[in-house]
Amino acid sequence: MGQGTAAATTAPKVTWDSYPFYLARFGVHKSRRYHGKMSGVFQGLNDFVLAVNAVAGAGAFIALLGGKSTLLAQVLIGTVAGLSAIDNVLGFSKKSKRHFDLCRRFSELAASIEEWDATEANLKKAKARRIKIEEDEPPIKRLIDIVARNEELRARGYPPSDFAPISWLQAIFGYFLTFGMRRLDSWSDAQRAKGSPEKSSP
Repeated sequence: MGQGTAAATTAPKVTWDSYPFYLARFGVHKSRRYHGKMSGVFQGLNDFVLAVNAVAGAGAFIALLGGKSTLLAQVLIGTVAGLSAIDNVLGFSKKSKRHFDLCRRFSELAASIEEWDATEANLKKAKARRIKIEEDEPPIKRLIDIVARNEELRARGYPPSDFAPISWLQAIFGYFLTFGMRRLDSWSDAQRAKGSPEKSSP
């Protein structure tokens, strides 16, 4: 009886850093980072279009008002029209707001998890809420998702050897294209074989 009591008192306390609670908490924080990055890029593109249109529009007006080259004015007006068409088709502003809202919702869930005890009931609640949020997600850009995963690992103090080997080209163009996944999938399989699911499963 004494040994049983001693074992009970020395049993490690279950927290959100314990497996499998860790995976749920990690996934929420990674998603928060992912949508924050996506929102920032689309907002930056929208701001760029607005800024160029403002400068080009003003330049065209001044060129026409001053009786200068109509060719210059036509080029500037064409620039405004072209960028406006691209913005309307791709919807930079709408995409930015959508990702911003998803980032906010994941952040709220992350804050709630920090207030909850690490119990099975709360783990199920966290998973259910995450699924509800994911229902409103657009298709995930896998490369940026992996970048967000690496950033979350870095924030938790993991060494660079645990980061997915994503190239700078993938990190830059991953917002629009997905490429080079065979190498990353092979690396992920190798990590799973080593028994590191939290580091191999973004």
